[in-house]
This record gives sequence, C-alpha cells and structure tokens, in this order.
Amino acid sequence: MGTLQPVYEAEPTRRRRNRRSVYSFQRRSMMDPMIEVFNGANPDLTCERRESSTVPTQAFALLNAELSRDLALIMAQRLDSLPEGMRVESAFRLAFGRDPTSEERDWTAEFVAEMTAHHAENPATARRLPEDIVHTITSELTGERFEFVQPAYTGPYEHHPHPSEMPPGTRAWADLALALFNSNEFVYVY
Repeated sequence: MGTLQPVYEAEPTRRRRNRRSVYSFQRRSMMDPMIEVFNGANPDLTCERRESSTVPTQAFALLNAELSRDLALIMAQRLDSLPEGMRVESAFRLAFGRDPTSEERDWTAEFVAEMTAHHAENPATARRLPEDIVHTITSELTGERFEFVQPAYTGPYEHHPHPSEMPPGTRAWADLALALFNSNEFVYVY
C-alpha cells in the first residue's frame, strides 16, 4: 500500500524564498496570476515583443496583492532605519531613481503624518500563524475517512514582517511605499 506524499514546504529563509520570477517554475497550463495580469508572455510561443496595456485589474493586483504589501512593509522598515530628513528622498530614489519635487516632498510629509495618526488610532489585526495542518483523506477501498495532523513548520521559518508587529509610523511609510509602487512612473518605463 502506498504512503502519502509529504506536503510542500517553502524555503525557510526569506532570501532563498523570494526570488525573481525568471527563476520561478512555470507550468504552461497554469500561468502565475500576477504575471498574467501584466501581459506575461505565452510560454507556448516565441515572443519578440510584448504589447503594453493598462487595465484596472493591474492596479487592483498591485494594490491588494500580498506580495506588494510585504514588499511595501520591507521598504518601510528600510526607510525607518534612516534619519527622519532622508526618508522622503530615499523613498523616491528607491522607487523611481530620482529625487522628489518640492510638491511631492510636501505631499509625502502630509500623507505620512495623516497615516501615522490613522494607524495610531486603528491598530492592525494580529497575525495568527498555523501550528498544525489537518489533512483528511478517504480510503479508496472502504470509503472510510482518515484525519491526521502534521506540524505546519518542521524547523525555523523566517516569516515576512506583519503590520501588527510594526509601529504606526512604519505602517504609514508602508502605505506610502504601496502608493509609489502603484504609480505609473514605477510600473512603466518611458
């Protein structure tokens, strides 16, 4: 009689887990949804040039994707480690490769102040990580159901930062980073 196949476990460290999509495994019959939203090339055909398009689903994908929020929070932590006066310039340099205009600098300072106050009043919901995974299988011969429990993580696992673990100021900078990630200047090369 066969045995159950072990459950997939992601790489334990963020550095090994978070790789560019060029390294990711692509199944031709099942495209990555994020790549598909941004007109990813068809793996069955050669593609000498891709057409660019701007559709609402791209904005929603960037704004709501867990990856975008994780990266925004990581950028916010990076900005938070800098002196107060360097944060706005660094945010624009990291996102756009340029310094902000005076109007952008003023808007950013106002936005971060408003969002810091908002996050101070509205704390983030704490993250609940699973300790165990419950599997249910049905016997092919008898139809009897079996349930077994497996630990969610077999060793040390480096989780992404979570908003509930961050102070209001860092969460405000993460909101700014997410806004910058969703700008046309960030998404498209002109």
